[in-house]
Amino acid sequence: LTNRSTSLASSGSLGLPSWWCLVFFLCFYGFLAQMRPGESFITPYLLGPHKNFTQKQVTNEITPVLSYSYLAVLVPVFLLTDYLRYKPVLLLQGLSYTAQGAT
Repeated sequence: LTNRSTSLASSGSLGLPSWWCLVFFLCFYGFLAQMRPGESFITPYLLGPHKNFTQKQVTNEITPVLSYSYLAVLVPVFLLTDYLRYKPVLLLQGLSYTAQGAT
């Protein structure tokens, strides 16, 4: 009983194990990474005068390609994440989102 209480006390000021903090930050980062405010504006932009696609083209041709391309990239990124560990992949993803948002 004393070993467990001292190990919990030494792991942090709140008494939480260090892996809880890591899981919390990974979940928080995942939540923020999935917040894509520009996604709701893609369809009106593609239907506007700049791109001039029809509603049928956007619904049947463009939107499925976006969804399936995301699914196709998911497996290699998962394998790369297991190989490189999380830090380089999260850093690359964060830089990519920042560069995408800046354009």
